[in-house]
Amino acid sequence: MNEDSQASFDLMIMNHFIRFIALILLSSAAWLSWQDPAQELDPRPLRITIPASKSDTSIHNHWRLISQRVVTKEAVHAMQKALDRLGVTAILIEKKERITLHAFDAPQIFDTKSAAIKAMKPWLEQHIDASIIKTEEGKFLVALGRFYQTKYAEEMQQQLRQKSRHYRYEKRALRIPTWRFVFPATDKEQALSLWKTLHNSGLFSAAMISEDEFQHIYGKQPHESLK
Repeated sequence: MNEDSQASFDLMIMNHFIRFIALILLSSAAWLSWQDPAQELDPRPLRITIPASKSDTSIHNHWRLISQRVVTKEAVHAMQKALDRLGVTAILIEKKERITLHAFDAPQIFDTKSAAIKAMKPWLEQHIDASIIKTEEGKFLVALGRFYQTKYAEEMQQQLRQKSRHYRYEKRALRIPTWRFVFPATDKEQALSLWKTLHNSGLFSAAMISEDEFQHIYGKQPHESLK
């Protein structure tokens, strides 16, 4: 093979090699485009300076205390007086909520109020709170208690069992107005301090939630001052 032929052969081989490499690279690129990006085994530390936003020092770092729900205005006023004694300020949020009512009654229903009053006396003598309720049908019954919290209903049930008294029990689902005391948004340390004050008073059961969560749940609810 002469020099010209050898040069032509080498050039042909080189061209084939270049096309082969190009084909491999294009195939690899197409394959990689369908794969999830791989995580580096030993990534370098990320050194990006993130400027502090205004929200970092505003409500997004704040917390609130919110009391358990209250279902009567009488209870609301009693709790407000307790807050006044503690020197603590709060606002009220009113919201309709679905609750469970636990109702305990004496087993009999009476045609007259006088008969119901007579039947109520044995309950009172056993130190069980009782009252007379007139039904929609014009009858009378001896009510032994209405409870909106399960733990109190269970305590009442235990008390009646210990006294070996027969009773009627009914559980009803209701949707009624409720109130919650909401305390001002503060930083977490102050919120914890207030929580301890309320907890130690023995009168309040309050939850601590972030301001963002509070605004998401209650932000559009009407606020009112206690009257």
